[in-house]
Amino acid sequence: MANNLALEIEPRLNDKQEKLKYLNKVIQSSSTQSTKYNKYRAVGKKVILLEGKVDQNLLEGNLLSEAYTYSFGQRMKNMFDSSHEAIWLYFYAKNDVDNLSVLFKQSSIYWRVNDDEESEKRYAALLELLIQGVKLKILDPYTRARLKLLKSYI
Repeated sequence: MANNLALEIEPRLNDKQEKLKYLNKVIQSSSTQSTKYNKYRAVGKKVILLEGKVDQNLLEGNLLSEAYTYSFGQRMKNMFDSSHEAIWLYFYAKNDVDNLSVLFKQSSIYWRVNDDEESEKRYAALLELLIQGVKLKILDPYTRARLKLLKSYI
């Protein structure tokens, strides 16, 4: 109940530090299966709020990975979108093109299955901007093919 309230209050706050205080309370609360969902929501919001520029400790890194995997498998669009954005920002802040490419490939499958071409096009365009001047040979065949196909639609 307290975690739900914290997640309801957080968007209404204007101060970044206050927002982080509420999100950290949820992330650091005792872990039960019923609170995992709220922790997933909180960690995604936190990383997005910090624009990916956060030292992901083991707990937060694991929660973010779990949130992405869980929402992918359960086809939970809102959670998938926020966890994907958080992971993207994290890798982007580190200029980690290799992991961004892997993330794009995995997410592309989700978007195609769920008929979300807009998200695939948006992240394809972002990935294209990042890899300008980098040989496409470093990308896996699927990502290379999707980028070439989507480039003709962007």
